[in-house]
Amino acid sequence: MTRKKREKPLSDTKPRSSTPPGCLVPFFAVFLVVGLLAGKTFLWEPLRNSVRARSWIQAPCLVLSSEVKRHAGDETDTFSVAIRYRYEFGGVRYESGRYDFEPRPSSGRRAKRAIVARYPAGTETTCVVNPDDPSEAVIDRGLGSWAWSGLFPLPFILAGAGGIWWVIRSRRDEKRKREEREARFRGESLPKPPEPSASVQGPLTLKPKQGAGVRAAGTGCVALFWNGIVATFVTLASRDWIAGEGPWFATLFLVPFVLVGLALLWAFLKTLRGLAAPRPVLTLEPATIRLGSDARLSWGFQGRTRSLSSLQVTLEGSEEATYSRGTDRVTDRTLFHRSDVVRTPDPFEATTGATTFHVPSGTVPTLSAPSNRVVWLLRLTARIQGTDDVKEEYEFTVLPPVAPGRFGG
Repeated sequence: MTRKKREKPLSDTKPRSSTPPGCLVPFFAVFLVVGLLAGKTFLWEPLRNSVRARSWIQAPCLVLSSEVKRHAGDETDTFSVAIRYRYEFGGVRYESGRYDFEPRPSSGRRAKRAIVARYPAGTETTCVVNPDDPSEAVIDRGLGSWAWSGLFPLPFILAGAGGIWWVIRSRRDEKRKREEREARFRGESLPKPPEPSASVQGPLTLKPKQGAGVRAAGTGCVALFWNGIVATFVTLASRDWIAGEGPWFATLFLVPFVLVGLALLWAFLKTLRGLAAPRPVLTLEPATIRLGSDARLSWGFQGRTRSLSSLQVTLEGSEEATYSRGTDRVTDRTLFHRSDVVRTPDPFEATTGATTFHVPSGTVPTLSAPSNRVVWLLRLTARIQGTDDVKEEYEFTVLPPVAPGRFGG
């Protein structure tokens, strides 16, 4: 009876209903298109014009009029520099009304007032003229602080592109799972667990599933990405506050995003602190372990072992079943074995030592299939004085007994 219960997830052939991931492509495509169009307007075009204007020719010009123009909006008003100036190029007189390449009016009236005060009517200054089209001219060809606002479409682009990539990957995974279910329905056998080389019989140094360096790098990338985007909007809001135009709504809207960014930074600092903690080194002998056999575990630590206070190592066997639930991919984990290998509150014994543990015969060997896995691992928890505990997981392979059985030949 126990055996049947364990086998059920591994031989489940009941089809599972799910919403086709492809239906989400138009949804993510909207984000991508909106982000690309906004990026073209607010970032690419101003950047291209600024680079293009580097080769334009300077010419003297006379300011005819200048003022700050107000643009009424639903939530708040925006402002722009309305300027007219006259210049000559190639013996022909032209007029232009472009001050810079800012693509739209923005908040912050004080900055615009400063520009208008610098270029009142009657001022003689210089502008740059496009030699291929002399009717095109600009006074300031640089990218001002407003250019940072061109990054705001980036989250839409990333969400759209990332979502479409996820849909494509999900459809590929769903096809593989469907082929697997059809194979099981036809009565084809499940994959056999991996058989290591016969020469691999000596001790095996285990590697953690995710080392401290990998965690620090991953957390740092997420924190950098999130705070980089949030910093763009914070900079824009700060500029408006400095200009005397307090954007209260935008500031309150940014508060939760800033708090999430601070939490990510705190998590990153914690992972950095974990790099200084003692690092465990586990050795398993023999490298090939079968159900019903014994294995020897040796352990030690690298780094400042004086801060180590206790150690616990647990042997765990679990089954993981992955399936579709609606539009989500869900993994259920069932623990079928757990036992203590090492449990000591003695710092001296925790620093280095060795012990023998038994892998019970009435369980399941390691299995790796597209939708199901049987995983054996050693879970280590080392308590460190003055900092966070060291927690690592070490997977290893458990083979069937030598005698032919469920997975035997």
